[in-house]
Amino acid sequence: MMSMRVVALFLATLLITALPAHADWEKAGPIWNNIDAQRKCPQTCSPGKWDGNWKTTDPGKMSVCSCMGKPKNPKSAQETQSRVKPQKVAAGKKSKGGVRAGSIWTDMMAEDRCPKVCGPREWDGRWSYVDINNSICYCR
Repeated sequence: MMSMRVVALFLATLLITALPAHADWEKAGPIWNNIDAQRKCPQTCSPGKWDGNWKTTDPGKMSVCSCMGKPKNPKSAQETQSRVKPQKVAAGKKSKGGVRAGSIWTDMMAEDRCPKVCGPREWDGRWSYVDINNSICYCR
């Protein structure tokens, strides 16, 4: 009888450790291949952990990384893209407080890049995705 309990406990423990952990898909911008994913996904998943999986959701424009652990942002992955309506802005031009900022795909990237792009002006927390190579940061 005791050996049955030990075997049952062992099997239950084995089953629990074999179950996959819950993962969320986080937007990472375009990912071109596995090498690119190994560079982008750990940063995208931070402070959580990338589980090694990724997939392209919009070819040439958007891919997602499978992240485990604490989400980087309380927003869902669907809401982490642009906060304002995209606008086309010519290279080096400013538009209604917006400054061209190069490629930005997530809020995390915007928080890093926009204060630098705004220079002496203050970033107001808004940014816009224009296309794969262009985004706009809005400054005060």
